[in-house]
Amino acid sequence: MQQILPETRAIKARYLTTEHRIMLDVEETIADIRRTGDTVTAVLADGTSVDYDVEEGVTVLAGDTDLRQLLAAELHRIADDIVRLELPLKDTLCSSLNLGVLDSRDDLERWAEYLGSSIEVDPANGIPFTLHRILLDGREYGAWLDVQAQTRPEPQESELARLRAEVAELRAAQGGEAR
Repeated sequence: MQQILPETRAIKARYLTTEHRIMLDVEETIADIRRTGDTVTAVLADGTSVDYDVEEGVTVLAGDTDLRQLLAAELHRIADDIVRLELPLKDTLCSSLNLGVLDSRDDLERWAEYLGSSIEVDPANGIPFTLHRILLDGREYGAWLDVQAQTRPEPQESELARLRAEVAELRAAQGGEAR
């Protein structure tokens, strides 16, 4: 009987999360991830560990990683590198994380609820959005991080279509005069 092997793919070690299942001699479940400098340590469910360079390829089961996990891993890496490498930052850091155009109003509402922000509509273009400002140092005019998301505007009848319908109604009320 032929053994069916699971579909795998390679990712950089920097993107490993505890949601991944890695392939060593057999499929292994990751219990914890530790990052130290340029080393990523995957602590396995049996207590053993495997060290990888952050740029090293790791074989994982396909379909394990979604965009949320990739974003989280990259944000962790950047945050760790800012501290580890003592990268310079201004005291008046103004930064933004834009989550893009979400699929639905429900998705936008979930983010607004999570962030503790409201949903507003841009009067210029009718686009619903949410924006939450995190005061990193607690000062109103100090360093901050904005987290924002939006969704497509609700479909609205165009002004021209509305006017045409109104004219048709008026004509019908007057006996159907056409010009």
